Amino acid sequence: ARMRSSRYAKVGMFLLVAALVERAAVQSGQGFLLTQLTMSAYYTLVALGLSLLMGYAGQISLGHAGFFALGGYTSAALTTWDLSARRGEELVSTLERLGLLVGRAGAFGGDVLVVHPWPAFLCAVALASAVAFCVGIPVLRLKGHYLAMATLGLGIIISIVIENEAWLNGGPGGMQVPRRTVMGWTL
Repeated sequence: ARMRSSRYAKVGMFLLVAALVERAAVQSGQGFLLTQLTMSAYYTLVALGLSLLMGYAGQISLGHAGFFALGGYTSAALTTWDLSARRGEELVSTLERLGLLVGRAGAFGGDVLVVHPWPAFLCAVALASAVAFCVGIPVLRLKGHYLAMATLGLGIIISIVIENEAWLNGGPGGMQVPRRTVMGWTL
C-alpha cells in the first residue's frame, strides 16, 4: 500500500507542476509558450502509445502518425465546418436539439454553426479506433518486419490522402482551428 501511495503522490505532484507551468504560460501573455506546451503534451501522448505497443507488446508500428493525423484532422474538421447553411436538414436539426452543435463568431464575421469540441473529440477517437480495428483485423497475424511494413503503408496512405484532399482539410497547409476555452482558460 505504501508503494502505491508513493506512486500516486508522484503522479499528483507531476500533474500539479504541469498545471502550474501551463497557468504561468497563460499568464505570461506569450502564446508561443502555450503552443509549445500544448504540442509537447500531445506528442507525449503519441510517444506513450508507441511505448506501450513496442515496450509491452513487443510489436513494431510505424503507422502511429497516421492515426494521430486522422484523429486530429477529424476533430479540426468537425469544429470548423460551418453547418449553418444546412440548419433545415434533419440531421443538423437533431444535432442542434441535442446540444451537440454550437454557434460562434466566424473568421470573416458573422456566426457559424459547428460541432461542439467534446463531441468532435469523441468522433475523432471513434473514427481512428474504427480505422485501427478495420486495419487490425487483416494485419492481426503479422509480426516483425511484415507488421512494420503494413503499418508503414497505412501511415503513408493516410499522409497522401491528407496532403491531396484539399477540399477535406485545406491540403498540406492545414486548416485554421479557433481557440477553445476550457474551464475559463483559453487554449
